[in-house]
Amino acid sequence: MAAAKEANVINSLQGRVAGVSITGSSNMGGSSRILLRGMRSINFENQPLFVVDGIPMNNENVATVDQQRGALGYDYGNAIQDINPDDIESINVLKGPSATALYGSRGSNGVIIITTKKGVAREKSEKYSPIGVTLSTGWSMKKIYNLPKYQNRYGGGASSDFIESDIHPGELRSEFEYDGSWGPELLGQEVYQWDSYVPSMANYNKKTPWVAHPNNVKDFFETGIVKNNSVSLDGGNEKSLFRLGYTNYDEKGVIPNESLNRNIISFNGSNKFNDRLSATLNMNYVVARGKGRAATGYNSIASNFNQWWQRQLDIKELKDYKNPDGSQRAWNMNAEDDPSPLYWDNPYWVSYENYETDQRNRLYGGLTFDYDIGKGLSIAVSGKTDYYNDNRQERVAVGSAVATAIPAYSENSITFNENNYDMILSYKHRLGDDLDFNGFVGVNRVDQKFSNKFVSTQGGLNVPNFYNINNSTSSELIYTSQVRQLRKNSLFASASFGYKSFLYLDVTGRNDWSSTLPEGKNSYFYPSITGSFVFSEKLDFNWLSYGKLRAGWAQTAIDPVPYRSTLTSPSMSDNFNGLPTSVIPGTFNNTDLRPEMTSGFETGLELHFLQKRISFDVAYSSTRSKDVIFNVQQSGASGIDFKIYNAAELTNKTVELMINVIPVKLKNGLEWGVGMNWAKTNNKVVKLFTDELGNETENVQIGTAPFSATLQMRKGMEASQIVGYDFVYDDKGNKVVGADGFYLRSETVKPLGSVLPDYTGGFNTYVSFKGIRLSGLIDFQKGGKVFSLTNVWGKYSGIFAETAEGDIRENGLVNEGVTETGEQNTTVIAAVDHYFQDGGYVITAADVYDASFVKLREMTLSYELPQSLFKKAIRGVSVGVYGRNLAILHKNVPNIDPEAGLSSGNVQGFEGGQLPTARIFGVNLNVRF
Repeated sequence: MAAAKEANVINSLQGRVAGVSITGSSNMGGSSRILLRGMRSINFENQPLFVVDGIPMNNENVATVDQQRGALGYDYGNAIQDINPDDIESINVLKGPSATALYGSRGSNGVIIITTKKGVAREKSEKYSPIGVTLSTGWSMKKIYNLPKYQNRYGGGASSDFIESDIHPGELRSEFEYDGSWGPELLGQEVYQWDSYVPSMANYNKKTPWVAHPNNVKDFFETGIVKNNSVSLDGGNEKSLFRLGYTNYDEKGVIPNESLNRNIISFNGSNKFNDRLSATLNMNYVVARGKGRAATGYNSIASNFNQWWQRQLDIKELKDYKNPDGSQRAWNMNAEDDPSPLYWDNPYWVSYENYETDQRNRLYGGLTFDYDIGKGLSIAVSGKTDYYNDNRQERVAVGSAVATAIPAYSENSITFNENNYDMILSYKHRLGDDLDFNGFVGVNRVDQKFSNKFVSTQGGLNVPNFYNINNSTSSELIYTSQVRQLRKNSLFASASFGYKSFLYLDVTGRNDWSSTLPEGKNSYFYPSITGSFVFSEKLDFNWLSYGKLRAGWAQTAIDPVPYRSTLTSPSMSDNFNGLPTSVIPGTFNNTDLRPEMTSGFETGLELHFLQKRISFDVAYSSTRSKDVIFNVQQSGASGIDFKIYNAAELTNKTVELMINVIPVKLKNGLEWGVGMNWAKTNNKVVKLFTDELGNETENVQIGTAPFSATLQMRKGMEASQIVGYDFVYDDKGNKVVGADGFYLRSETVKPLGSVLPDYTGGFNTYVSFKGIRLSGLIDFQKGGKVFSLTNVWGKYSGIFAETAEGDIRENGLVNEGVTETGEQNTTVIAAVDHYFQDGGYVITAADVYDASFVKLREMTLSYELPQSLFKKAIRGVSVGVYGRNLAILHKNVPNIDPEAGLSSGNVQGFEGGQLPTARIFGVNLNVRF
């Protein structure tokens, strides 16, 4: 991780740990979703809890519904990316449910424990300073590489003929009003094009050659540059230790006018006041500033290039995106005498005029006092906080395409604060010669506050280029506000027994009292028990270094989000004729809500052979989640749309395997190691909801993609199914074609596959010799589905290569399949009609793809210079080069990266306008004094 730094620490775990599934984003500062052994909830969070030096960290991704489902929006990233990779000492992944004993219900999806670097006691020396100094500098560049395969044979237009010009009678011009590429063949014909109608351009009133510009998308993207510099001071003695660090992360993205800057100050300190009392303090302050993040989804820049575009356009002609009067130079004009944009803005106008800005300030840390009471007893009291304020501003400039958006300015302020107060009494004692005991009992209080306030102009902007809420055309602003508070009190305990260093038993229990549950019913308890047998202690085999068999059972709980268990109250709405109004919400609360409960069993075997030259770890886990909460659709006669119930039941079964081998380990220092991890998870929806009349809910919709697909939980099926219209098949599995030559569509929507993979894994290897270390990582995913809007519209608009194969535009094509009478289809249809009628807009399944992939994720080469090169002051120097996201070795989905991450929420598997994947090449230098 230190050798190949990632801006988002989650991405560093890709392919490294069995049972950990990570979906990254191609956007600068974008969110990454991480699942440990699948999903356990429908409406609530399924990601693990992050704990940094004992501090529970918020990892929320506050995003609009449109952004998450693949429509237009900005991905501001999940909050865990504020953790500084340079400060990390180690990461421990707890996948089992027993982690909830110490971390509560938030750990029910697993816990990722991050330990940061601490100060080191240093002896007095003439050679070295008593204070250690570490300087680290890194530089990397990003280059996009996974662009779709475009066709360069035909230009823009709706037909193979040019259209007559009104301004130049008797002459022909391009059809710039149409935003696709079904136009005339690119043979160098002299015609009037969009820039022939812009007085301030060199080609005004001139014909220009009708030729392809194959790189007219690639040349828009720039080389991203990332600079990462840090300095740390550390030192101490037998009583006090400290570490103070500062890191600056500065990124210029691959999109013009795109940048992200992050400054992080961290401090870790500890002090022993006497033999009994000690204290530790850690504090971190993060200031992040973003500008020009690329929008995601439909109508974004990537959507323009890869869904609606013309292949003859020259991107260089668009770079000067403004006319002398400040108006936009748009290729997709309304008419010859109206050069304003119709459907699509100039991509440079989007980058430099319709951009966003954001600022996040975050403070997190904790103070802990430890007191040794004596005779094995100790007590620890701590207070921890996590606070951030995230402010976002979005703009749509006057002069933008009317079909895209109305000129607007909005401000969004998000504030989060969580305080944790703990007191833990621990006891450690040896019960006789053979039995050891460790135990603790503790109390915890969590106070959490969250607010999300949004305000936007309405009806347009009075003054161009003045972005202020008071510049709204309408005095009635768009305003929304969300506030939530949570308090949870907990009592927890743990007891651990060890017998003769080979038998171990751990028992935990925790009881929570949550403010999110009904009064008088807000208490719930969940226990765990785990045992292990280190059988290598009883076996005298030279070839067996270590062997352990483990098994455990645990129960976890997830309480509902705030205010769902209270009486349903009306919400205030806009005034009507100056009078206040209120609205009854469409979703009713439930005062009988209970927490979601998950029971899980896990067993595993760990083996090490030949002085740990070979290691092997296999695990099996099975969980059942009951009383899962979701919104149940109600009868229209009830007057409400949904009501919240404890109803669903989900199961989760996982098999994991990790193998590490060191085939070569020589006395001269040469070492070669290889490792592999693999995990298969089966997530199933056992049941949903049955009402008092016996009516069953067969599906729950948790998201909708633009235009076609939905994401649902379906009873008896794998979780998170993409649902939409399918082809019609005969008894032999052949697609059935109608009399008109187009494929028939199923009468109703059908499940088309789960977005969750069948299995995931990774393969890593390294070679080290006398300070030189070369390593590589390949990760893979088998199965899972993705619905691609890029493929839906990229084919329909005629810009992708498959739309110009052979002479299908001139001669048409014949769909492979059989007629309704069972005969081979022979009906010829037009290509342009085929990519609409037979595409994902009409038949969803046409653009639902297998998301399998194999990727060369990372390669690193580092060198630790010999200490003999340095006489004084310098303790060590290392230098390294690395590459990330180097190649997609295999994929089944065309034109996009199968990792189509848009957000970190439960709505996954929708690709709405993905930015191309970027390779990262970097160099690091580390100097220690």
